[in-house]
Amino acid sequence: MQTFKYYLSFIAIIIINLLFLQCGTAQKEVIQMTTNPPFKILEATHQDWVAGVQGGGAGTTVMITFSDIDRDVEILNFYFGNFKALANVLPNKTLAYQANILNNINDDRSMNIDPKKEINKLPHPKSQFNVAPGNAIIEYRFNGNVNFYKVTKMIEKPLLAYPSANPNENRGGL
Repeated sequence: MQTFKYYLSFIAIIIINLLFLQCGTAQKEVIQMTTNPPFKILEATHQDWVAGVQGGGAGTTVMITFSDIDRDVEILNFYFGNFKALANVLPNKTLAYQANILNNINDDRSMNIDPKKEINKLPHPKSQFNVAPGNAIIEYRFNGNVNFYKVTKMIEKPLLAYPSANPNENRGGL
Protein backbone atom coordinates (compact mmCIF):
# COMPACT_ATOMS: atom_id res chain seq x y z
CA MET A 1 0.00 0.00 0.00
CA GLN A 2 2.86 2.36 0.86
CA THR A 3 4.52 1.67 -2.51
CA PHE A 4 1.26 2.39 -4.36
CA LYS A 5 0.98 5.85 -2.68
CA TYR A 6 4.60 6.54 -3.56
CA TYR A 7 4.05 5.75 -7.27
CA LEU A 8 0.77 7.66 -7.34
CA SER A 9 2.35 10.80 -5.87
CA PHE A 10 5.35 10.43 -8.24
CA ILE A 11 3.03 10.23 -11.27
CA ALA A 12 1.02 13.22 -10.01
CA ILE A 13 4.19 15.32 -9.68
CA ILE A 14 5.24 14.42 -13.22
CA ILE A 15 1.82 15.33 -14.63
CA ILE A 16 1.78 18.67 -12.79
CA ASN A 17 5.29 19.50 -14.03
CA LEU A 18 4.32 18.66 -17.60
CA LEU A 19 1.26 20.92 -17.36
CA PHE A 20 3.35 23.84 -16.09
CA LEU A 21 5.98 23.21 -18.74
CA GLN A 22 3.30 23.25 -21.44
CA CYS A 23 1.88 26.56 -20.14
CA GLY A 24 5.30 28.19 -20.18
CA THR A 25 6.13 27.16 -23.72
CA ALA A 26 2.71 28.06 -25.11
CA GLN A 27 3.17 31.70 -24.11
CA LYS A 28 6.43 32.18 -26.01
CA GLU A 29 5.90 33.47 -29.54
CA VAL A 30 8.21 31.91 -32.09
CA ILE A 31 9.51 34.53 -34.48
CA GLN A 32 11.08 33.28 -37.66
CA MET A 33 13.53 35.30 -39.68
CA THR A 34 12.84 35.96 -43.35
CA THR A 35 15.42 34.37 -45.62
CA ASN A 36 14.40 36.11 -48.85
CA PRO A 37 13.39 39.71 -48.00
CA PRO A 38 11.83 42.13 -50.53
CA PHE A 39 14.96 44.31 -50.42
CA LYS A 40 18.69 44.18 -51.04
CA ILE A 41 21.19 45.70 -48.62
CA LEU A 42 23.99 47.77 -50.11
CA GLU A 43 25.74 48.58 -46.80
CA ALA A 44 25.11 48.03 -43.10
CA THR A 45 27.20 49.87 -40.50
CA HIS A 46 27.27 50.65 -36.81
CA GLN A 47 29.25 53.37 -35.10
CA ASP A 48 29.64 54.16 -31.41
CA TRP A 49 29.73 57.85 -30.51
CA VAL A 50 30.35 59.90 -27.39
CA ALA A 51 29.68 63.56 -26.67
CA GLY A 52 32.69 65.73 -25.95
CA VAL A 53 31.22 67.22 -22.79
CA GLN A 54 30.56 65.53 -19.46
CA GLY A 55 26.92 64.43 -19.32
CA GLY A 56 26.42 64.82 -23.07
CA GLY A 57 25.58 61.18 -23.59
CA ALA A 58 26.79 58.40 -25.81
CA GLY A 59 25.34 55.74 -28.03
CA THR A 60 25.47 53.79 -31.24
CA THR A 61 24.24 54.77 -34.69
CA VAL A 62 23.03 51.92 -36.87
CA MET A 63 22.72 52.71 -40.59
CA ILE A 64 21.46 50.44 -43.33
CA THR A 65 21.48 51.50 -46.98
CA PHE A 66 19.46 49.51 -49.48
CA SER A 67 20.32 49.11 -53.14
CA ASP A 68 16.80 47.96 -53.93
CA ILE A 69 13.60 47.91 -51.89
CA ASP A 70 10.05 46.98 -52.82
CA ARG A 71 7.79 50.04 -52.70
CA ASP A 72 5.36 48.21 -50.39
CA VAL A 73 8.03 47.71 -47.70
CA GLU A 74 7.88 49.85 -44.57
CA ILE A 75 11.05 49.69 -42.46
CA LEU A 76 9.96 49.89 -38.80
CA ASN A 77 12.75 49.18 -36.30
CA PHE A 78 16.32 48.02 -35.96
CA TYR A 79 17.40 45.65 -33.21
CA PHE A 80 21.03 45.99 -32.22
CA GLY A 81 22.73 44.67 -29.11
CA ASN A 82 20.04 44.40 -26.47
CA PHE A 83 17.92 47.26 -27.76
CA LYS A 84 15.17 48.10 -30.22
CA ALA A 85 15.18 51.53 -31.90
CA LEU A 86 12.96 53.27 -34.44
CA ALA A 87 14.41 53.25 -37.96
CA ASN A 88 14.23 56.65 -39.64
CA VAL A 89 14.70 57.32 -43.33
CA LEU A 90 17.56 59.74 -43.91
CA PRO A 91 16.60 63.03 -45.59
CA ASN A 92 17.46 63.11 -49.29
CA LYS A 93 18.37 59.41 -49.16
CA THR A 94 15.18 57.39 -49.60
CA LEU A 95 17.08 54.11 -49.50
CA ALA A 96 19.04 54.79 -46.29
CA TYR A 97 17.70 54.27 -42.76
CA GLN A 98 19.27 55.10 -39.43
CA ALA A 99 18.56 54.34 -35.78
CA ASN A 100 20.26 55.97 -32.82
CA ILE A 101 20.57 53.90 -29.67
CA LEU A 102 21.47 55.86 -26.55
CA ASN A 103 23.21 54.37 -23.53
CA ASN A 104 24.01 55.54 -19.99
CA ILE A 105 27.71 56.12 -20.64
CA ASN A 106 28.66 59.81 -20.20
CA ASP A 107 25.12 60.57 -19.06
CA ASP A 108 24.40 63.24 -16.46
CA ARG A 109 21.01 62.11 -15.18
CA SER A 110 20.22 62.17 -11.50
CA MET A 111 18.70 59.60 -9.19
CA ASN A 112 15.52 60.30 -7.23
CA ILE A 113 13.94 58.46 -4.33
CA ASP A 114 10.55 58.75 -6.07
CA PRO A 115 10.54 56.21 -8.94
CA LYS A 116 8.11 58.39 -10.92
CA LYS A 117 10.70 61.16 -11.01
CA GLU A 118 13.56 58.81 -11.89
CA ILE A 119 15.01 59.62 -15.30
CA ASN A 120 17.88 57.14 -15.40
CA LYS A 121 16.12 54.93 -17.91
CA LEU A 122 17.27 54.14 -21.39
CA PRO A 123 14.96 55.62 -24.03
CA HIS A 124 14.85 52.35 -25.96
CA PRO A 125 13.00 49.18 -25.00
CA LYS A 126 14.95 45.99 -24.51
CA SER A 127 15.11 43.73 -27.53
CA GLN A 128 13.20 40.48 -27.60
CA PHE A 129 16.09 39.05 -29.62
CA ASN A 130 19.53 37.95 -28.58
CA VAL A 131 21.45 39.81 -31.28
CA ALA A 132 25.10 38.81 -31.57
CA PRO A 133 27.74 41.57 -31.77
CA GLY A 134 28.16 42.91 -35.29
CA ASN A 135 24.65 41.82 -36.30
CA ALA A 136 21.29 43.57 -36.44
CA ILE A 137 17.70 42.65 -37.11
CA ILE A 138 15.43 44.69 -39.36
CA GLU A 139 11.74 44.74 -38.50
CA TYR A 140 9.63 45.63 -41.53
CA ARG A 141 6.05 45.48 -42.77
CA PHE A 142 5.32 43.95 -46.16
CA ASN A 143 1.87 43.10 -47.53
CA GLY A 144 0.33 43.83 -44.13
CA ASN A 145 2.59 41.38 -42.27
CA VAL A 146 5.41 42.24 -39.87
CA ASN A 147 8.61 40.40 -40.76
CA PHE A 148 12.16 40.20 -39.44
CA TYR A 149 15.44 39.88 -41.29
CA LYS A 150 18.85 39.27 -39.71
CA VAL A 151 21.77 41.33 -41.01
CA THR A 152 25.17 39.76 -40.41
CA LYS A 153 28.70 41.04 -40.73
CA MET A 154 27.95 44.73 -40.31
CA ILE A 155 30.81 47.14 -40.82
CA GLU A 156 32.00 48.72 -37.58
CA LYS A 157 33.08 52.32 -38.08
CA PRO A 158 35.62 53.94 -35.70
CA LEU A 159 34.38 55.67 -32.55
CA LEU A 160 33.05 59.15 -33.25
CA ALA A 161 34.13 61.45 -30.42
CA TYR A 162 32.46 64.81 -30.74
CA PRO A 163 34.70 67.77 -29.79
CA SER A 164 34.25 69.39 -26.40
CA ALA A 165 34.11 72.88 -27.90
CA ASN A 166 33.49 74.49 -31.25
CA PRO A 167 36.87 74.38 -33.03
CA ASN A 168 36.21 77.82 -34.54
CA GLU A 169 36.02 79.44 -31.10
CA ASN A 170 39.61 78.68 -30.15
CA ARG A 171 41.41 79.92 -33.22
CA GLY A 172 44.38 81.88 -32.15
CA GLY A 173 46.89 83.96 -33.96
CA LEU A 174 46.36 85.43 -37.37
